[in-house]
Amino acid sequence: MESIVVISDICKRYHKQEVLDHVDMTISKGDIYGLVGKNGAGKTTLIKILFGLSNPSSGRFFICGIQNDDVQIRSIREKMSGIVEQPAFYPYMSAYENLKVHAILCDVYDVQKINRLLELVGLKDTGRKKVRNFSLGMKQRLGIARALLTDPELIVLDEPTNGLDPEGIIDLRDLIKTLNSKYGITFLICSHYMSELEHVINKVGIIKNGRLIKEEKIDKIRSGLITTVHVKVDKINEGIELLKDRGIYVTLQDEELCINESAISINELMTIFSQNKIIVNDMYKKAGTLEQYVLKFISEADEK
Repeated sequence: MESIVVISDICKRYHKQEVLDHVDMTISKGDIYGLVGKNGAGKTTLIKILFGLSNPSSGRFFICGIQNDDVQIRSIREKMSGIVEQPAFYPYMSAYENLKVHAILCDVYDVQKINRLLELVGLKDTGRKKVRNFSLGMKQRLGIARALLTDPELIVLDEPTNGLDPEGIIDLRDLIKTLNSKYGITFLICSHYMSELEHVINKVGIIKNGRLIKEEKIDKIRSGLITTVHVKVDKINEGIELLKDRGIYVTLQDEELCINESAISINELMTIFSQNKIIVNDMYKKAGTLEQYVLKFISEADEK
């Protein structure tokens, strides 16, 4: 598949501090790529390098096949657009007026296009309402409309769900899916909330202390997620010992025994507890989540 962005061995140092440490990353055309990591992990620094707002200390990257030291890189960046941190607007202007100013600056002013974009992001009916009176979710959608003015192939969003309520998060997620599936736009979304990304991304990169410690397709991760059986019993310690004696790995979470679903059948489990006079008060299955996968991977990286 054609690559939109290829990052190769990128490093960034500030006063001897390694902010990015030999990062390799690939974003293919049509991806919704989630870059996940804690605050300070290096996500925003990497975005700034792609946009030319900062230079790498070493390494190289390619945008649509053009290397970062090529004279064409400036013009090729016109195929990128996005929001780094919070979108900024003229607060005393309407949504339309803000887009008009930006379109004129980019030499792409088109009344019909602005109206079409406002309709696409659900802001067509805001009329003369000033942006200072917009909710954060509305401002995020206006930021995406502004990013779309130049017909980009890649849109970069940095922590787009920060401060949004659940409805705002769903609206933004649906908009990203529509732009990707209907218009073929590739996305790079940076966040420290995997739970908000897992419903929209198809590929994830996990960054920790400036290092990309894992890059994987979401479908592959999901196929390997473990479903656990959670059991609430009246004799916790006895229950744990019984299972351990049979070679079954068990952990304790919130006063519940947690067992890998593949380790033992529900019928066998119930038989063991019944024969040993242990009362089962509750039992349910819990599918593994991508957030758990990310946290586990980061935790394992800490131990190495």
